[in-house]
Amino acid sequence: MVHGPDGVPLCRADGGEILRTLLFPKSCATITDIWHVVGLRGTGSDRYSVTDVFIPERHTVLRGPKLMPREPGRLCCFSSSNMYAVGVAAVALGMITDFTELATEKVPRGARQRLCENQVIQLQRAQAEARLGARLPAKRSRRDLGRGWRDW
Repeated sequence: MVHGPDGVPLCRADGGEILRTLLFPKSCATITDIWHVVGLRGTGSDRYSVTDVFIPERHTVLRGPKLMPREPGRLCCFSSSNMYAVGVAAVALGMITDFTELATEKVPRGARQRLCENQVIQLQRAQAEARLGARLPAKRSRRDLGRGWRDW
């Protein structure tokens, strides 16, 4: 939310709040670890704060309903929520890729075969990729669709 010099929130012509996303280097922030949960390592949330940081307008993005893009092109038609979702999807794709690499070598204790040779694991991996792929806006090439377990 954007505030004026007097600390009062600024409003759009329709009375709604003016919202901006600000981009600044991580080194400008003080990060406080507030996530102390048993058994959930790697899923943390932290708090951050910044003090006396100047952020040029070119490092900000105006957010809100019915905003026209500053630049032409399809990428600029994505809302900031869509852009965040793309980042989350990229992490999920990376996890599937990492798991696929692990499964080519990993033989669980007491098992006789690698994970990639287990039909249940194959099904679950394929379902995860299909669920994720169905939510991605990009089209895949025929070559990409034909790959998969065959490459193992």
